[in-house]
Amino acid sequence: MDANNKDLITQLIAQNQRLLQNLNTQRHCSCEVCQLVSEIIGREVPASTEIRVSFYSDYGRNIKLGEQ
Repeated sequence: MDANNKDLITQLIAQNQRLLQNLNTQRHCSCEVCQLVSEIIGREVPASTEIRVSFYSDYGRNIKLGEQ
């Protein structure tokens, strides 16, 4: 992705804010949390990853999570 594409980055930030609102205000099982965070960061999050809410991000694409 071209980091200089301001319109695309603005769209991703808006999308991430909607996903984060859902993640942080609704009740989810651990697999749903991993799925939502996968959408936020743009790559698969292993199901074994433990994520506790509240989770905050703006752009999200620079976050990397994985197994130990």
